[in-house]
Amino acid sequence: MTCDLYYAPISSPCRAVMLTAEAIGLSLNYKPINTIADEQLDSDYSEINSIKIIPLLIDGDYELSEGPAIMCYLMDMYGENSQLYPKSINARALVHQRLHFDIGNLHKAVSLYYYPVALKKELEYDETKYERLKDRFATLDKYLEGHDYATGRYLTIADLALIASVTTAEVILEKSVTSLLQVLEALLELPLPTY
Repeated sequence: MTCDLYYAPISSPCRAVMLTAEAIGLSLNYKPINTIADEQLDSDYSEINSIKIIPLLIDGDYELSEGPAIMCYLMDMYGENSQLYPKSINARALVHQRLHFDIGNLHKAVSLYYYPVALKKELEYDETKYERLKDRFATLDKYLEGHDYATGRYLTIADLALIASVTTAEVILEKSVTSLLQVLEALLELPLPTY
């Protein structure tokens, strides 16, 4: 059975889910949602997902939203690579912490800085939001100090989430914002044609 993924290419959490599926060799049935046109608010989509957010994964009768939760589910259900989502409680807790840092801090800072201008709700970028974004990248750089990846020696799904947020920010800012070179190089070695 193929899982359906309702997604928007502009969304870092959606791309992180896509990266996770690709990394474990899982084919998804992609269902694009145009969030710029507010398609997630349409009655057709709200019948599928009453909370009207993306990403949304449908696996048979099971539905799950929120990028990090979907990533963990895919790893538990279909993943066989323990390095991407370790079985050790301590190692997995660190992966979860980095996933929470991404969605609650880094991705949030990127979104608060970028989307008001991109969606034409504001005319100029807010300098205080930019300072907050820089602070989040400084935190990420601290996580990477002395490590090859965000949680240590191995690439995990936390790196996939973080790289989706980082690449969004780098496109917006048109410059490198963090020292994730090692992670980027590792990603280039994975078969990730949808990214």
